[in-house]
Formats: sequence, C-alpha cells, structure tokens
Amino acid sequence: MRASYINLLILYILLTPAGYSMGFTGIDAAFLNSGSPADSSRSEYLDELAAINKMGIQLALLARGRPVRQEVKMLANKSLQYHRKIGQELRQLAQSKRLAYQEKMLDDDKDAIGKLFRLKGALFERTFLNLASENQRKLLVLYKKAAEKTDDQELMKFVTTVSPELEAHNAAVKMLRTTIK
Repeated sequence: MRASYINLLILYILLTPAGYSMGFTGIDAAFLNSGSPADSSRSEYLDELAAINKMGIQLALLARGRPVRQEVKMLANKSLQYHRKIGQELRQLAQSKRLAYQEKMLDDDKDAIGKLFRLKGALFERTFLNLASENQRKLLVLYKKAAEKTDDQELMKFVTTVSPELEAHNAAVKMLRTTIK
C-alpha cells in the first residue's frame, strides 16, 4: 500500500505543472466590477484570497523545515511552489487594478500555525495535512464563488485551470493522511 501511494504522489508531483501562469492579469474589469462593488470590496476579496494563500505558504514552509516523512516534504515543496505563484499573480492583479493589496494571515490561521509549530512527529504530520486540506478547500470555494458572480470567460478559464490542480493537490493530501497513523 505505502509503495503504491508513494508512486502516486511522485506521479502527481511530476505531472502537475509547477509554475504555470494562472492568467490573473488577463482577467478583465468585468470580474472585479461584477455587481459594482466598491473598490474596497474588491480589495477585500483579494485580501481574503491573499490571506488564505499566505496560510498555504506558511504551512508549506513549516513542513519543509521539520524532520517529516519524505512524502510530506515533497508535498510541502509542491505546495510552496503553487502558493508562491498564486501570491505573485494576486499582487499583479491588484497592481493592474490599482487596488490596495495586503498579505496578512487571518488571526485563526496564525493561531493554527502557532499550535502546529509546537507539534512533533506523526501528530505534526496529521495536523499539517488536515490544515493543508482545509486551506485548499477554502481557496476552491473562493475561486468558484468568484466564477459564479461573473460572465467573464477569462475568469471561467482561470477557475477551470486552477481547480483541477487544487483538487489533485487536495486528493494527494487526503491520500497521504490515510498512511499516517
């Protein structure tokens, strides 16, 4: 069982693009102006995405710096690449729309990172994987929510591009969770 999982994880890491462009900069104003929210609302939406993304970065950095199983470390490395790319694209989007942009973690996420920092061994790994899965779920919900509020074809393309990798990442996290007792 463990050997086949490791092969699946390696396959996932090799087949998913590490630095593909998500095309944020191609999203036109129709997305950000749908429903005519104020600039502060648009900025808040970007800030929420950035906060969730920042949590993903912090989780990955923490796991990379710990003596964890190789599979967990590989997953953390892949996650770090992905979340850094999202962060870069979010900054570019905010700049192109001349919106304020912050990369602040949510207070609950800061608390979760603090608790995770104090854990060791299998308990650290299980908690890391649970938090990573929840983080991916939050991102998927926000992207799908944005896609539902617009007729922007570029945004729809973005969601269909980003969702499969997020779902694959989340599936890898869930599968890895079953091997760590």
